[in-house]
Amino acid sequence: MPELIPTPPPPEKTQAERIAEAIIAESNRHFPQRLETFKNLWEMLWENDTATPADILTAWGTNAKLMFQAASAERQWVTTLATALNTTPEALLGSDKYLTPAAPVTIHENGTVTLQ
Repeated sequence: MPELIPTPPPPEKTQAERIAEAIIAESNRHFPQRLETFKNLWEMLWENDTATPADILTAWGTNAKLMFQAASAERQWVTTLATALNTTPEALLGSDKYLTPAAPVTIHENGTVTLQ
């Protein structure tokens, strides 16, 4: 049966609307990937079946402090994102274990990190 009351076509989207939708779509792809990477890196250090955390910290040498600083910056991003989404970091990550080192560490002035 033909349409009795014609439905007008949707208006053409502006360039700004297309770009806004593309940014949202890319964010929806990127943010979950970033969260998974954060979790995977934590697990590679703290739950590794082939090397101990102490051995990995030793292998990092003076880069260990930088690695912990980077992880701290990522945790801050997770917290900021959770706040913006009106949720918790634990809910975004699926566990609170990712929010702290699995064991106490000491960060040394020379850039090395050791387990306490």
